[in-house]
Order: sequence, then C-alpha cells, then structure tokens
Amino acid sequence: MQTRTEPCAWVGCLGCYNNGELVGEWLDVEGVRDLDSTGLTEGGRCVRCGAEEFDVMDVEGIRHPGGHYFSPASFVETVDAFADIPDHIPHAAVVAWLDNQHGDLDALANIEDRYQGHWDTFRDYSDERAEEMFGSELASGSPLARYFDWGAYADDIRHDYTVFNASDYGDIKEHGVFVFTLVESG
Repeated sequence: MQTRTEPCAWVGCLGCYNNGELVGEWLDVEGVRDLDSTGLTEGGRCVRCGAEEFDVMDVEGIRHPGGHYFSPASFVETVDAFADIPDHIPHAAVVAWLDNQHGDLDALANIEDRYQGHWDTFRDYSDERAEEMFGSELASGSPLARYFDWGAYADDIRHDYTVFNASDYGDIKEHGVFVFTLVESG
C-alpha cells in the first residue's frame, strides 16, 4: 500500500453510492477543488449517474476534526487552514485543538499563541515552567528549594491549560501530551 504524505481525499458520488455503486477516486487537493478537471464530474454532475452531490469518504495526509466524513469544500477549507500552521506545531496537536474547539477552523487563528509544546507529561512542562520563572531561587541548596512542592505547583497551574494525550491523535501513535494555554499568551 502506498503511503501518502500530501493531503488527499477519496471523493465519491452520493447518488451512485445510494444506488449501491462505489464511484469515486483519490484526488489531491487541487483535484478536489475542481472536480470537473478530474473527469469525475462534468458541469458539476457525476459523469456516471448525473447526481450533483459528492462526499469525501476517506482522507490521507490530514485528519478532519472529529474524524468524520465531510464535503469536498470542507476538505479544501481544512487543508488550506492546516497549510497556514507553523511547522513546529505537529499535525496531531492541531487536530487535538480543533477537536476541542468543535472543528471550528477559526480557532486556528490563535493556535500559535496557545500551543506550549509536546511533553512527556504535564508535570515535565510545569517543572520547566517553574525553573524558568523562579530560576536560581529553586537552585539546589537554596532555602526555597527545600520547601517548593513541585507536584502541588503542577496541580495548581493545570487549571490554566488544556492537555491532550498525544496518543489519541494522529496516524502515528505519539507518546506524551500536547499542552495549550486556556488564554492567549502575550
């Protein structure tokens, strides 16, 4: 089986599907943008049965929030929105964020401000954050270091974040967690 890295969709005719035939093909995003150019449609109608309705029945190279089927126009809109995401934010983290935002692509406008990274655990994130904030005050041997409760600190700040298990998202099972702030940083 060929593995695709660029987003593509299997677009099928709903009229044919409802009549018991599976008619469609794998298309890249440009093919989905203009179905007539693929030979699947002519004048916006299926060349096989004349129906006007098509659906994306499978995808590769991108995951739609919610993991369900969607229209060709929605596929194109999703691919275009994902293309604007900075490379340092993993695709799986974007899907996790969008799932949490009920698939609202407008939520991607602030994803770069909210994404805090991919960590083994939330505690690892909170430990690094504490070290950045308190620095030398928590250095080994300082009086504060003896009294600082790292676990309690993690518990306290956890309410300011949305944390997703990375293994729940993406085609390749990742370990750890994706961390997002609840409020835009800046």
